[in-house]
Amino acid sequence: MRFQTRIVSVFFAALCISSVTPTYAQPYPSKPIRIIALNAVGSGLDTIVRNLTTVLTKSLGQPIIVENIAGAGGLTGSQMLVRAPADGYTLAAVSSQYTIIPHLYANLGFDPDKDITPIALLSGIPMVLVTRPAFPANSASELAALAKGEPFKYTLSSGGVGSAQHLAGEELQQLGQFKLTHVPYKGGGPAVPDLVSGNVDVGFLAVATVASLVQSGKLKALGVSPAKSLALLAQVPPVGQSIPDFDVEPWLALIAPANLPKAVAEKLKIEVEAAIKNESFQAFIQQQGSPMKVMTIDELKRFFADESRKNGDLVRMSGAKLQ
Repeated sequence: MRFQTRIVSVFFAALCISSVTPTYAQPYPSKPIRIIALNAVGSGLDTIVRNLTTVLTKSLGQPIIVENIAGAGGLTGSQMLVRAPADGYTLAAVSSQYTIIPHLYANLGFDPDKDITPIALLSGIPMVLVTRPAFPANSASELAALAKGEPFKYTLSSGGVGSAQHLAGEELQQLGQFKLTHVPYKGGGPAVPDLVSGNVDVGFLAVATVASLVQSGKLKALGVSPAKSLALLAQVPPVGQSIPDFDVEPWLALIAPANLPKAVAEKLKIEVEAAIKNESFQAFIQQQGSPMKVMTIDELKRFFADESRKNGDLVRMSGAKLQ
């Protein structure tokens, strides 16, 4: 009788457990995915993210919702990402600005290295150094020669204090040993009319943003920021050809919160990298950015750390700070 009672007790215990525990885990993904984009709607980076998600939605079989959170240079969106559940349903598309903001703010509220899981590099975001057609310099080295003769006379636009454009300008001045006066704007776009009119002398802007203005002759290109030539502006040499060692290319990457399950991280990485190789996305990226090297998650962590060290040095040299 006691034996029968024990059997019945075990049966009911098992029944209770099965009523609250699923018999199997749902495969990932089983619901819509949110990507926090740390840039404004309609920006070049936003366009790349949305083009990629069009491809990725088909392969993952779930809707992908892009939510633009561009406040505080990406700090607001970054804070949202690291506080989200580590389940693969909240991701963030971050630019190289992510490795700049830790050096601009005294207190981020999170650890930019430990609180994320890097997934994949999506694209390079090459820039071009531009000026008005009548500007007396035709290359970065000629700009350096002019500025050495009259320090701080010529002006450099950027998308804001501590932006990728600002730091590219700082590195250019450091390597070329000359000084410009920094004129920050609220984003790269607002600087374009002033560069065309000559209200500001030179500035680094995303190639995709100003390629048509260069090709139409409304702006003059002094050089592209990466050490390689670009298909979209094949006639424009790299800045590094006239200012040795200059090689700057902002980037766009996909990240997730820390402690993302390994299986989910690997699934995401495989699917994202397959989407990047998609023929339609590759054709698009040739006009909007540039392909990036495929890296493992560990290699990406080291890449982020290297970028952070480099940008930290540039921020300290520039004296930039934000609150």
